[in-house]
Amino acid sequence: MERRTQSADRAMVAAGLAVVAAAAAYLRLTGIAWGAPYAYHPDEHFIVHRALDIVRTGDLDPHWFQYPSLWIYAEALLVAAVRLFSAAPLETNYAVNGIGPWDVLPEQWPFVLAGRVAVALAGTAGIACLGAAGARLFGAPVGLAAAAFVMAAPLHAESSHYLTTDVPSGALVAATLWAAAARRPRWLLAGLLAGLAAGTKYTAGVALFAAAALAWAGQEPRAVAARWARLGGGFLLGFALATPYAILDAPAFWQGIAAQRRNYLGGAGNLGSNLCWYAEYAYRTGLGPVAALLIGLGVVRLAAELVSGARARQPVGKIGAILLPLLYLPWLAWYPARAERNLVVVLPFLALIAAEFLHRVASLVRHPRWARGLFAALVALALASSLPLVAEQNRDFRKADTRTLALRWIEEHLPRGSRIAREEYTPQVRSHRYEVMYGWSLARWPYDWYVANEVEFLVASSSVYGRVLGPPHLGGEGAAAFYRLIFGLPRLAEFRPGPHARGPVILIFRVPLAR
Repeated sequence: MERRTQSADRAMVAAGLAVVAAAAAYLRLTGIAWGAPYAYHPDEHFIVHRALDIVRTGDLDPHWFQYPSLWIYAEALLVAAVRLFSAAPLETNYAVNGIGPWDVLPEQWPFVLAGRVAVALAGTAGIACLGAAGARLFGAPVGLAAAAFVMAAPLHAESSHYLTTDVPSGALVAATLWAAAARRPRWLLAGLLAGLAAGTKYTAGVALFAAAALAWAGQEPRAVAARWARLGGGFLLGFALATPYAILDAPAFWQGIAAQRRNYLGGAGNLGSNLCWYAEYAYRTGLGPVAALLIGLGVVRLAAELVSGARARQPVGKIGAILLPLLYLPWLAWYPARAERNLVVVLPFLALIAAEFLHRVASLVRHPRWARGLFAALVALALASSLPLVAEQNRDFRKADTRTLALRWIEEHLPRGSRIAREEYTPQVRSHRYEVMYGWSLARWPYDWYVANEVEFLVASSSVYGRVLGPPHLGGEGAAAFYRLIFGLPRLAEFRPGPHARGPVILIFRVPLAR
């Protein structure tokens, strides 16, 4: 009888996860080709360019370690596969390509699309792993609800449309939890998966803490030490396999770590304001209002249970496994720079907290059938608050990008050979048609410099001047004064996001004194 019940539970989990995974795949693949044939996300070139260099040169050393290497290698494999069917160029030298250093050629779009699809599928697989892990830890209803929460999380769905490391690393975090939560846990495998997660995004190493908490619960010290040894050994092996040149090119690796740390120290926030910022983001759009509230309530309840259990010397591994990784959040908020995508690696734990809390609430109803119905209704309510946000995002992904619209206008209205200065996050104006000057910010040079060099047109983006005129006030007052000056120039065209366009505001100015 017990075996029959277990088989029925496994069948229910499998069927439920199949439905959730299918919905997740649909939501993540819808609009996946946004911006085509241009890679407009500011971080996609970091992966694409290194992958192209590896395939073009055969040198497996990325020579850049602000990201770990696993997803760069995955993209390199995709580039090599796509090249079998495409003659897209592999060159990344922006001087040769005639574009900005952060631009990917439109001819290289097939590589970008392949990488985005891989990210979306990795995210879907991670959701399935989370559901299976949650079912093992807290029962089938909690596992399915947690998977559904991540499926419907606007932050996860949006990030799955970008060729970045966040979603793949989150999937490996969920896979680590799945391995550690098995009926017969595979500690070496769990450590290996945690190492691969850290080898995709450094901070995803928090997965190791969850596995360590499960390995510790209710065991004798000698058994715990043996489990932790296997976890630690697997972790080191996984990270070494994912980022081998952390060892083979150690000086460059540590320089990359230091450079990334400087990037995150360059913001304007502090611990308190950043924690509030992340919480507000999670509530408004990142997770949805209901799920965010459930997480807050669940953390309080689980923390109290963890403390009382520890005092009574009861096994609290499951609770520690989903709470301990959340120590990552105050550490993250300590850095002045803010990036909402950094929440993705802890989404599996947040979703489990919300689902487990709802299950506890529903369990207060003594009649099993009514309790199941209440739980299903509460889960549906949470999904109803977040799925419309995901649908809205996907509609937004199908809009034309302001930079594409601006590029068409430039090519139709500005004469060939015009001298154009552009900054980052602006249309990809090619040097074979215009004389193009590029700087990350137009404020890199004073206005008189543009006049002296006979620049005729300036192309500005709100993604740059917004960071000058507002937090973190890059470039100081001098840069702000420059933008206030050029905003007074004759404005030839303006492209803003709205009902039919997405992207930054693009402004095109004429320099009156240019000859």
